[in-house]
Amino acid sequence: MLVRRPRPPLALVYHGVCDVPVRRDRSSLFTRPSDLARHIDALRQWNYRFVTFGQLATCVSQGEADGLVSLTFDDGLQDNLTTLLPLLTASGIPATVRRRRLARPATPRRPMGSHRHSR
Repeated sequence: MLVRRPRPPLALVYHGVCDVPVRRDRSSLFTRPSDLARHIDALRQWNYRFVTFGQLATCVSQGEADGLVSLTFDDGLQDNLTTLLPLLTASGIPATVRRRRLARPATPRRPMGSHRHSR
């Protein structure tokens, strides 16, 4: 008899999605688009189902989150719109993006540091 092993729910947190040289990303906040696409492909091969973070939280509270994954993107960087959105659209998966108003824009040349939360 084949026993199906439960797949734990996953919430994967990313920041920027951009090709940034390692020397400019000392805090390792950026993920290359090709790496994110590989992560998505692997999760699909493992039969995970993509949901928003809110959906994942609801399912966890109801004990029904087996095999669910949520991709979240913090800091609302410009590349979330220019790079991430097309990648997610092409993949047909939902995600949760947190938007923050920055005191000064974060870029690969100017890492995040001073920012404030908008409410």
